[in-house]
Amino acid sequence: MATGLLPLLLPHRLAAQDTGVADAIQLVQHHLDMAWVLVAAALVFLMQAGFLCLESGMSRAKNSINVAVKNLGDFILGALLFWLFGFGIMFGHNAGLGNLVGGSNWMPHFESNADLAVFFLFQTMFAGTSATIVSGAIAERTRFWAYMGIAGFTIGIIYPIFGHWAWGSLFYGDGATGWLEARGFHDFAGSTVVHSVGGWVALAAALLVGPRRDRFDVKGRPQTIQPHSPIMVYLGALLLFFGWFGFNAGSTLEATESIASIAVNTMLAGCAGSLFAGITSAVMDRQHKVQAISLANGVIAGLVGITAGCDAVSAGGAVLIGVVAGVLLELGGKLLERLKIDDVVGAVPAHGMCGVWGTLAVGLLAVNVPEGMTRMGLIGVQALGALVAFAWAFGSAWIIIGLVNRILPMRVDPEDEALGLNLAEHGSSSSLLDLAASMESISSTGNYERRVQVEVGTEVGDLARSFNRLLSAVDTALERNNEIVNRSQAHLEENLQHLEGDTRTTSERLRAAHARAEGMNGQLEVMSANLGQNKEKLERSTADIRSNAKTLSGQADEILDTIRTIADSTNLLALNASIEAARAGEAGAGFAVVAEEVRRLARKSQQAVGEIEERMVAMGRLNQELLDGLLGQATESRESAGSCTSLHEATSELMQVLTEVMEGARHTQENVERTYARLNEIYSDAAEQAVPHRDRPYLKRVPMDDAVLETAGLS
Repeated sequence: MATGLLPLLLPHRLAAQDTGVADAIQLVQHHLDMAWVLVAAALVFLMQAGFLCLESGMSRAKNSINVAVKNLGDFILGALLFWLFGFGIMFGHNAGLGNLVGGSNWMPHFESNADLAVFFLFQTMFAGTSATIVSGAIAERTRFWAYMGIAGFTIGIIYPIFGHWAWGSLFYGDGATGWLEARGFHDFAGSTVVHSVGGWVALAAALLVGPRRDRFDVKGRPQTIQPHSPIMVYLGALLLFFGWFGFNAGSTLEATESIASIAVNTMLAGCAGSLFAGITSAVMDRQHKVQAISLANGVIAGLVGITAGCDAVSAGGAVLIGVVAGVLLELGGKLLERLKIDDVVGAVPAHGMCGVWGTLAVGLLAVNVPEGMTRMGLIGVQALGALVAFAWAFGSAWIIIGLVNRILPMRVDPEDEALGLNLAEHGSSSSLLDLAASMESISSTGNYERRVQVEVGTEVGDLARSFNRLLSAVDTALERNNEIVNRSQAHLEENLQHLEGDTRTTSERLRAAHARAEGMNGQLEVMSANLGQNKEKLERSTADIRSNAKTLSGQADEILDTIRTIADSTNLLALNASIEAARAGEAGAGFAVVAEEVRRLARKSQQAVGEIEERMVAMGRLNQELLDGLLGQATESRESAGSCTSLHEATSELMQVLTEVMEGARHTQENVERTYARLNEIYSDAAEQAVPHRDRPYLKRVPMDDAVLETAGLS
């Protein structure tokens, strides 16, 4: 490039300054260097547009304007702070604190120092990039001014201090060398200095601000929140890809041949990162589909990875760096989900993790090891730089952001988060958001007569037209539903009236049956009591008769025994008399007659005894029959008493059943009342949810008269 321009530039320069050819060539080269760095600065500045598109596209539409505002705001604030003191901290001469910070060039002047102006401009673009990384990670839930405070602290303090450790001598040379730089730390264009620092600040901020609403369910499982514009994401990725040529190749700070190989390595790593991020996403997906966002973020991952060693590795090394970065991007994203860390754009894995990989890859894949160092020594210092970057950026951000969060809460209110930060933070909207707001208003008020405004010739207008047709269909359906519900109400009122009549009749019958059962139960109680008393008397009488009969029988037996004894004695006397008469002869004839009479009397006595015995036996049988009859009556009385008792118990059970039936009737009454009340609520709700602004008959309330409330006088 320089040789082609010399014939045009040298004559004028030689004539004007009357210098030698060598000095002229050197001057032209210097101007070309300045021009190249200015072009590179413009390319890096274009990366701000890339970040804006990518982060806005990854966010939901209701937050997209807020994300864009933050992307512009952090650069505006960062550029001013970097001019005020950030540049002096990063590239000023060492302040005597062990090469920790620079201490000169506060608010630098550029009127007589074009080289300083060009260098400052280029480095300001880098500083802006470090803060923009944070914006995407905590999008959609962070207050604007809180984020601006984070961005200012990142650009003004965190980034320039670590930048001094790694790049302090870039402008002033040895007098500003940082301690990492002095150890041989190599980060050509900022895998660690810019991207890892920004990524670790983003991690601390994401942890402190917390995840978005609905990003994780109640069980902690991640829920996908779709980006509102994947096209914007891809546009942003392409703009970043384009601007990254200035980011890496411009870091030469001169127009030399090396910018060509640096640009090629940048391209190869970006492509490899995108491809293998897509492949990894397909492998990890249940349906094995390539995730569109992974391809876009894979470009970023590969570019971040190659940034540290784009000047030191071969083309093959660049591809390998991109491959690993693409895989690491997807694995890192899954790790954050498992840890319930919400990173909207994947800034932490793309910039933080891939930045570490790119830094370590310099030691692993560099074609040439710096003089005086071994490969293991280079790997060691690269690992030290990456570790220090994490400790400094994450640690300081965690402390400072945590303190600021106590004074000025970073997170917006839940209502503002649900509304969207476009409106909540800036009062800004868009046609799509206006349509969403109109739809929400119609839904919340129930005024289905309203129609949303149709924007002619746009997709939003087509959506509004479709929504209006849906409202018309809903309105028609509500009309029909109103008619159906009114008819159903009439039928239900009729059925309830029948239910009222049936309940009244049932109640009257139950009352009559209850009264009859109560009377029967009283009579059975009296009868049972009387039968019980008669049974006891009959049993006592039977016992007395049996006792008396036994006594009389015993006495009769004694009399019969006496008579039988007398008869036997008489008969014996007659026999003795006859014997004596026979002995006396005729003298004893009279005595014989007497003896005969006595014998006849004895025989009659014996006959009388037999007849008495027969009659006593007959009387015993009659007495036994009487006793048996009395016992039978007693048994029947006992059975009758038992039957009366059983009947009484059955009647009592019937009374219990009737009582339960009456209680059920009361419950039926209460259910009818509750049914009426619930129907009134339903009809009122239906009337309110129908089109409230149209003059049409609404559902009437169910009448609740006293006749319905009283169920046949049971209340």
